[in-house]
Amino acid sequence: LTASLKPQRLVYRSVLDLAEREFQSWLDQTLLNKAIWIAVEAVFQDTKTQGKVFTSLQKTYRVALDLALQDTRPVEDLQRLKEFMKKWMEDSLARSWSAL
Repeated sequence: LTASLKPQRLVYRSVLDLAEREFQSWLDQTLLNKAIWIAVEAVFQDTKTQGKVFTSLQKTYRVALDLALQDTRPVEDLQRLKEFMKKWMEDSLARSWSAL
């Protein structure tokens, strides 16, 4: 919202849609972080290591996802998923390895 000489009237439905999208995005991110944390805790015992691996996974997820979604080649969904997972694993493992 910005100040102007001719204020625009907000449409309730568009504000509601925006709020719902933002909430869904926040919820998705929260659930993803929870799932990553549960997996990291199950594999690593040391809390310092858990934190480093979690951070590596968390920071490389969005980059790998964006890269997979930007690929406009006509490929099967399973192939796109494989490419995403490969990129995420490579990046997060490289980042984790250097942090440990």
